[in-house]
Amino acid sequence: MSEIVKPVFIIGSGRSGTTLFARMMATHPDVAYFSSWTNQFPRMPWLAILSRLNDIDYLEEKMRDAPKWPRITEAYKIWDHVFPGFSRPPEDLTRDDLDPQRAEKFKQLMRAHLMWQGKPR
Repeated sequence: MSEIVKPVFIIGSGRSGTTLFARMMATHPDVAYFSSWTNQFPRMPWLAILSRLNDIDYLEEKMRDAPKWPRITEAYKIWDHVFPGFSRPPEDLTRDDLDPQRAEKFKQLMRAHLMWQGKPR
């Protein structure tokens, strides 16, 4: 899976419903996402395979509130991994921050999540 087709980014201000919307999108069978596990360990995108557990309805229903259950996250550690300083205000990212190396690093992370979660988007 070398091409990323129509990626979806959910962006919005705090308290605007983006978390709820992202959680709803993550339930779609074709949508991959950054999980709590891959956010905790951004250098190990293969951990995205754990998100497949959410596709097993019985397990997801029984375990969704478990502390270590893989769930969708805002992924600040992943963003900081690719764009150092991302979560430290007041440094807003600009077009100049997206050099070809960082863009490729982010694309590789997205491709890995798509592959390990077995999702096309």
